[in-house]
Amino acid sequence: MKLNQRKIIYKNPQNATFCDVLKSVVVTELSTKVLEGLNVYTFEVAKWAHKPIIKKSIEYLFSVNVKKVNIKNQPGKGKFKNNKYKVTSSKKIAMITLEKNQVIDVNKL
Repeated sequence: MKLNQRKIIYKNPQNATFCDVLKSVVVTELSTKVLEGLNVYTFEVAKWAHKPIIKKSIEYLFSVNVKKVNIKNQPGKGKFKNNKYKVTSSKKIAMITLEKNQVIDVNKL
């Protein structure tokens, strides 16, 4: 494998909209505990998205003020299925901290 084939660079598509940045809401036990205490929401975002684009899309779609954006790249997991080893696809997770008294209604998404 050559050096330039190891790293895939994701670029912002020319015709992407704010809706294309957010894929889904991540609802886990840990994310709900953090949501109650620190006003942090967790979203799965596109692989090419970066912090300023994620912040603008959240502010535009939900009409809230974003205080901070943290990003975590979650690698794929290896699993055996029918005696074959397969790797699930990787994800990019964004943790959005909102200003005080700002709320996103997750149930309507």
